[in-house]
Amino acid sequence: MKKIAYTIVFILLSFGLFSQQGFKKVYSDFPEEGDYLDMLIDNDTLVFYGLAFDSLHRQGIRFYKADTLGNIIHTSIIVDTTVVLTSSWYREEIIKTLDNNYAIIGATVEGQVYFLKVNRNFELLSLVKYETDIFVYNASLVEVEEGFFILSFKTQPNNTLAMNVELIRTDIDGQEIWRKEYGEQGYSEVPTGIKKIDDFNFLIYGTYSPYPDWDDPSWPQSTWGSDYFLSIDSSGNELWNWHSDSTELAAFVGDVILMPDSSLVYISGTWETFAGAYTSQPMIVRRDKDMNLMWQRKIGYLGGDQFLTDLEMTPDSNFIASGFARLVDYPAYSKGVHFKFSADGDSIWIREDSITLNDELKIISTEILPSGSIFSIGYYQAPFGQFGGVILKITPDGCVDTLNCFPLAVLENAEYQKGMVYPNPASNTVYFKWSEGFESGRIELVDLLGRICFQKKINQQQEVDISHLPKGIYVYRILDTQGTPVAVGKLVKD
Repeated sequence: MKKIAYTIVFILLSFGLFSQQGFKKVYSDFPEEGDYLDMLIDNDTLVFYGLAFDSLHRQGIRFYKADTLGNIIHTSIIVDTTVVLTSSWYREEIIKTLDNNYAIIGATVEGQVYFLKVNRNFELLSLVKYETDIFVYNASLVEVEEGFFILSFKTQPNNTLAMNVELIRTDIDGQEIWRKEYGEQGYSEVPTGIKKIDDFNFLIYGTYSPYPDWDDPSWPQSTWGSDYFLSIDSSGNELWNWHSDSTELAAFVGDVILMPDSSLVYISGTWETFAGAYTSQPMIVRRDKDMNLMWQRKIGYLGGDQFLTDLEMTPDSNFIASGFARLVDYPAYSKGVHFKFSADGDSIWIREDSITLNDELKIISTEILPSGSIFSIGYYQAPFGQFGGVILKITPDGCVDTLNCFPLAVLENAEYQKGMVYPNPASNTVYFKWSEGFESGRIELVDLLGRICFQKKINQQQEVDISHLPKGIYVYRILDTQGTPVAVGKLVKD
């Protein structure tokens, strides 16, 4: 088993006492509030949108403005009486246009791609739908000269299981001018986003693979997906395309930051099997301008659906990756996650959030103020059906409550830690479960004063009673039989 070297850093409270407090707010004040999908910051105002229902129970898109204290200051809903407006599956997008309005891209229930543009008061300016030959679950939008590029995909002729990139060029009102298709016959190139490099160059990114037969267990894991990039000019002409080797860990590109030296920092993930189930583990990756790998890191833990949905650069030239994590053994329970890391891929802090015990919280979009304050939106659903939109404000040090915050930084030099600790937070019993390679060792629970509060010998799967411990935050340490730490993390006793 690979040994993992960790450094634990507690940032004491005094560093956060003079910064503005964060918050975690749930919004369900409007009739049958739905998901919050994407956000931008416009002159210190949060502008975002989500799914919602009007008073006639018609689903549409609701736009919001909120101040930096999380107060909703303006909202309006757009409903189309001919189709049901919904969202794409992977990533939604809102942009501020050059004419000082707002535009989004999404999908209808019928599978069409739509373009929706509103003014600053959220009054409808344009709603255009584009026919597609498949239900579109990935769509993206970027503004170009006198119009937009709308990124989607379509099926290949004679192969409804393989997909290629489709690009729609529109005018400023979303009216279609032309379409172009990119891709290789017999392979799937599924885009997840598009970035503007300059006025003449654009970068499309996503995943590249033969279409896998998910029902065939012999289908090799190396064919499940590869990082994919496609460069085009402002006329839609292909300049180059590239995909990673199928043996590399990363299976797709989720979001990208273009660096001043022309290198790329992006979020990704693996596709793996764990305990007989398909699972994913988030990754962060950096490649140079020639697509040579500079570094890659697995983050989080193996065992469950974990996805990073957004990537932003901080004012101190670090990065925030956000998303959610769901354990295999607890499929209805997910936590919102934020990872802060450096340009060298070193972890600075990791934060996990939930609204109530055993609910489902997903972070979908993140933006950062010049002060370094982090705002994220998403949605949650409680076990008994309660649901709503969520806004989190996190300080640059990774705190929501600066009066009770000890962010944990874990720096690791191995590829990943092979374990699960659940539930977390916990009241009485915690389960420690480890994959192949770890047979026995010892667990320690350490309080925030550095005192060892609990020790116990453990094997590959262990139930631990913590009911006697006071409520609070602990650090768990898993050590092998030689006393070498193999995993470190945070455990909350509630």
